[in-house]
Amino acid sequence: MHSSTRFFLYLATVFFALPAAASPRCDDTGKPDGQWEQSAQTPLATLYRPRNTRQVTPAALVRIHWDYAPELLYDIVQDYAHFAAFIPRVADSRVVAKQADHVWVYQQLHLPGPARDRHYLMASTHEGSKPALRQYRVEWQLSTRYPLPGTDSLLVPRRFRGCWSIHPDRQGGLVAGYWIELDPGGWLPRWITQAVLRQYLVDLMRALHQRAASLSASEH
Repeated sequence: MHSSTRFFLYLATVFFALPAAASPRCDDTGKPDGQWEQSAQTPLATLYRPRNTRQVTPAALVRIHWDYAPELLYDIVQDYAHFAAFIPRVADSRVVAKQADHVWVYQQLHLPGPARDRHYLMASTHEGSKPALRQYRVEWQLSTRYPLPGTDSLLVPRRFRGCWSIHPDRQGGLVAGYWIELDPGGWLPRWITQAVLRQYLVDLMRALHQRAASLSASEH
């Protein structure tokens, strides 16, 4: 068998062996295990990257501890209809359908530089949440349940999934874990995607914190 054929068969095996649901890495809001190493520290968040740089898909882990109610962040990260107004790089975000604890969302991402924009349909669920304990979970992954708008100018990511796990702390604030796995497709090298992902998550946490501050102020 030709070496390139064996390589692509290996990639296919790894891809289909991964579980369809989001990884539970976001569930533990404490220090991550030895598979992760810190990649950035900001006043708002601690970011981690996979220690094994040969991992097939770029991924990142974020830990935050903010002085806002868990319910506030939970509402923000599910406000898909308004993502374009406050989430960096989101050019379009529309709720396509809802069913019980699931929602299907169409989104378009504007990428920097010469890279083409991406668009996709994702399926999101909050069925793992425990409101009585003020514990909330949101997870998502790509979906093909509904068709994408027909356009040749946009690419579809090869892989995109993630999750939030949000819990109350003892002082009335929140602790949360955020995990994302992203292969944007196209010809972007993995190391570039990993570096861009780190900076994007720094910007994302800043935007979410600003949104929380704005909504909290308006409530008072």
